[in-house]
Amino acid sequence: MSNPMKVFKKADKIKLTGDEYLEHLQRIDDFQVELDVVKYNPKLFEGYDRIVVLGPQRSGTTFTAQAISNTLGKDWHFIDEGGFQSKNTKTFRGLWKRDHHVFQAPGLTHLIHEYAGKNDLVVFMVRRWSDILRSVKRISKAGPTTWTLMDTVYDMNKYHYRFVGEEFYDKHVDRNSYFLDVIYKMWKHYQTKLIPNYINLDYESMCKHPMWIDKLDRQNFSSKQTKKKKK
Repeated sequence: MSNPMKVFKKADKIKLTGDEYLEHLQRIDDFQVELDVVKYNPKLFEGYDRIVVLGPQRSGTTFTAQAISNTLGKDWHFIDEGGFQSKNTKTFRGLWKRDHHVFQAPGLTHLIHEYAGKNDLVVFMVRRWSDILRSVKRISKAGPTTWTLMDTVYDMNKYHYRFVGEEFYDKHVDRNSYFLDVIYKMWKHYQTKLIPNYINLDYESMCKHPMWIDKLDRQNFSSKQTKKKKK
């Protein structure tokens, strides 16, 4: 493994123009990293002490974690990422000791191999990249920025994934791709080798769950909203 990497300088975040956004929206799916995915089935989640749902932001982690907790019944509890400030590892470590909990933790995707044991299930959400980008645009006040481009965030992410080693990172991560590339590549080529139990879950297959709401009916949902508001 190479020497520790130098602390990165945060890249400037510049808003994409409308034309730039549309151009990347049309191209991004061509770069999507292939994973072996499974479709939603309630039996996938049986027999574990705890479950964590993660992957890129805007890939359906909130809804899916809530839906799984609902499926497993009243003895199971859902913990949103807000319960540990998204990335507070000290708080998360304390909560992780609890059995019968479903965690939503996209912000800790890059570290989950340090926590998951033989009695845990890690659920990595797989969603079409163009749909993730659309969701980012819908939720973000600023809209998509140059941080969408892997070349812009390459060095920042190299620091966050420094535990894999610089040579491993450079071998797998594609500078010409998009911000999702590093999450998928490190998951596929490194983290899955260290996690006893994991699945790559197709987000769209969650439409079989009774809590699912069709895309057209959630166009105006807030970032954490998973249910229709009562009139």
